[in-house]
Amino acid sequence: MKKFVLIILVICVVLFLSACDPTMRYKEENPELHVIATNSLLGVSGYENDSVFVLEHDDYGRTMFSYTGASTNGSVLAILISQKTNEKDSFFYDNVNFIFCEANEYKATKDIIINYFTEKELEKLKQTNDWNKEINENKLFKVPITRIKSIYLEMQEELAAFQKVSEDYHRGYSVPVTLGSDGKILYYMIGMKHEEQGYSKSGAYLFMFDKDGEVLEETGITEVIDVWNYQEQLKEFKEANNWKACYK
Repeated sequence: MKKFVLIILVICVVLFLSACDPTMRYKEENPELHVIATNSLLGVSGYENDSVFVLEHDDYGRTMFSYTGASTNGSVLAILISQKTNEKDSFFYDNVNFIFCEANEYKATKDIIINYFTEKELEKLKQTNDWNKEINENKLFKVPITRIKSIYLEMQEELAAFQKVSEDYHRGYSVPVTLGSDGKILYYMIGMKHEEQGYSKSGAYLFMFDKDGEVLEETGITEVIDVWNYQEQLKEFKEANNWKACYK
């Protein structure tokens, strides 16, 4: 009997360890940069076949890098800037630290990037993030360095909120963006519409949940106007919901 119990225990441990290593676990180099992408870009969960490519550093230790991977909007290519990192956390300027577009690229080198972004766009990104200037500690947003997102709500909490704007919603089209210091969770969701040919996308939305998993009244839901250029709208949505960064 004891031997049987031991065997069952071993099986459970193996299953648990397997569950902790899904395809959503990033396995490549620079997880301290990858986590900035998954906490900045809407619709990005992070997968084992994502790619991060370091482009350059400035005189104060910043890093400009590319991210390629899958999102609910399609395959994406993003250029992001990290302000600094330490053993546990990564720091960046929230809402303004990236530009991105739809692209099917495995690894975005400098030669590839010029096919998608102009020098003017890249220079503007640098200027907005104080490239080659002293780091402004008051602007920093902090996220813990992890290889997998683990801030999902319970299924029933998601469904109750998301079905308010999309009756045909299903789980695969909602992705948590990031977590605030007071327990608020920012979510991004693609609405679904049932048609004769099947399902089609119907709008994109931001949701702000409080620490108890409830959508904030009046300000907690908004439709995203442009899924490829939403930095300003994202900033305004966070401000409207009294978003506080996880910095200290």
